[in-house]
Formats: sequence, structure tokens, C-alpha cells
Amino acid sequence: MAVTVLASWMVASKARLRREVGFWIFLLSNALWVAWAIPERAYALVALQLFLAITNLRGIAKCRKERLRSRPRRGDDSSEANCSPMNPSGMAVAALPHLNTMEASMERFTGKTVIVTGSASGMGRGMAQRFSREGANVVLCDVHEDKLREVASTLPSDRTLAQVCDVSDFEAVAGLVAAAVKRFGALDVMCNNAGIASEGSVVEVPLDEWKKTIDTDLSGVFHGCRAALPELLKTQGCIVNTASVSGLAADWSMSAYNAAKGGVVNLTRAIALDFGARGVRANAVCPSLTRTGMTQDMLDDPSLVAKFMERMPLKRVAEPEDIAGVVAFLASDDARFVNGVNLPVDGGVMASNGQPAQG
Repeated sequence: MAVTVLASWMVASKARLRREVGFWIFLLSNALWVAWAIPERAYALVALQLFLAITNLRGIAKCRKERLRSRPRRGDDSSEANCSPMNPSGMAVAALPHLNTMEASMERFTGKTVIVTGSASGMGRGMAQRFSREGANVVLCDVHEDKLREVASTLPSDRTLAQVCDVSDFEAVAGLVAAAVKRFGALDVMCNNAGIASEGSVVEVPLDEWKKTIDTDLSGVFHGCRAALPELLKTQGCIVNTASVSGLAADWSMSAYNAAKGGVVNLTRAIALDFGARGVRANAVCPSLTRTGMTQDMLDDPSLVAKFMERMPLKRVAEPEDIAGVVAFLASDDARFVNGVNLPVDGGVMASNGQPAQG
């Protein structure tokens, strides 16, 4: 009886070796029990032992099946920890299969340094927080000092550097890159995200607003790429620019913004061609309507949001975290063969040919 109890405890263990050794001890003890009980006509004990043996056999079989299906990465034993004869279905892992991948991916940027421009709010803030969670040294940059410091206060101080910087000024951006390398020793990822919006057709947009939009949204990206490339060539790093679906197709009365983002799209392709063979990848994300401070006026207009939803197959506005996840992918080794791509992150907006829904 003591051997059976010990074997049952081993079978219920979370450790695979102990569990499987316990199972075979349990089977052997069951066989001995049955061999003794049948001549003694102790049929109730025989039935009990057979029931326990079958239960534990099913538990081991299901656990092996879950292990093969989930294929956890080395060092991740979460599937086995949730799969034992006491929980043979492994439900926690089976119901949330993305957890293994998510946990394994959280160290993709450990020891790497990432610059995110325009990181005091919105998508830039989401990117900075995502890279920091994945272990990166994060360099924050924005013209809004108070908001920038607030974001920095939410990140680990030993892995965070915040610096006020206007991306329309090349010398300021070059100084930002130099500060990042001085603090952390190298630069691995450059995320050119800073941008502003403007409205008006070609004959309506004020000339100073045209210049400011181009200087920030297009020249700012150019400045970031130009300043970062010497360091990225040393580390075989990468660039992720923030373009827009407005750079892939035009909007009504947004001529300056369309021109700037269209320039980012083709600048990204040019860098991918010129530097891919030298080990530096360049890609861009192209978001649609995303919940940020810059779009708040639009989101406060129910009729305008309703019009957006007519074109949005996923029927919701993007959150900064939706964009940050794609940026992190493009910056990671998971995208090591992705180069020169302007990836729509738009809920399916660009899937449409522009004609209205029918029926």
C-alpha cells in the first residue's frame, strides 16, 4: 500500500521524469495487487486499482499529446506544469496557446538599444513601452519635455534615456544618436515615428504649415535614418519608420500629410535597396485611424468615426499597442528576411478597392 501511495504522489508531480517513473511503479504495484487480490476474491480492490491505473494512463497520454501540440521553446515548461494526471487536459495552456509564444518573445531585445522618436505619447509611447518590456535599452525623444519625462518615469531607469529633440533639426538628431551610443554602447534599432498632421488641399494649406509638415514627417525620418545608419551598419541593425495608409493612397484635403507619408514609403524602399546587402534592413508600418492625441478630435466626432467604420472591416479603431506589436516584430530577428516592406496595420482598410458595400 505504501508503494502505491508513493507512486501516486510521483504521478501527480509536475516534473516529467518523476511523473513517468511514478507511473511505471504504479503499474507494477497494481499488477502485484491484482495478482494477490484475485485469488483472495477481493474484486472491489481489483476494480479500484484498475480504475486508478486507467486514469493515470489517460493523464500521461494527454500530457504527451499537449506537449507535442504546443512545442514549447527550450526552458519554457509551462505546458508540462499545467499538464499532469491531476489536470490531464492541460486546459490553461490549451485555452491560451499564445502565452508560450508571448513569454518566449519577451526577451527578443535584451541587450539591444532602440531609439523611438515622438515617444512622449500615442504610438511612440506604445513602441517605447513594448521595446522596454522585451528587454531593450530605450532612448526616448520628443519636443514635449514634460510628457517625455512622464513616459521615462514608467520605464526602468537603468535602461532608459530621455532627450528632448526636434527631428526637423539634423544636428539635434545626430546628437541624439551620439547620446544613445555613449550611454549604451551601440545602436540596434531606429524607429522614426515622430510626426504631425495638417489639413488642406494644395491651394488651401498655408505655406508655413506645408513646410513644417514636410520638415517633421519626411525630413525628420530622413534625418533619423541618416544619423543612425553609421551605427546600424556596425551592429547589423534595422530601421522601422512610421508611414501611414495615407502614404499608400491619398486622402481628401490632406495634401501635405499625403506628400510627406508618401515620401516616407519610398524613402524606406530606397534605404532597403541601398543598405540591405550591408546588413541593415528598413521597413515601415502604415497605420490607419489610431487612438492618439493627434486623432482625438476625429474620434470625438461620431459621424466621422461612423464613416471610418464603413471602411474598417475589423470595425474598431487601432490602439497604440496594435501598432507597437508590429513594429517590434519588424525590428526583431523574427523579421530577419523582411526588407523594404511598407506594412499596412489598418484593420483591413487597404483590402478594399474603394467601392461601397453592397447589400
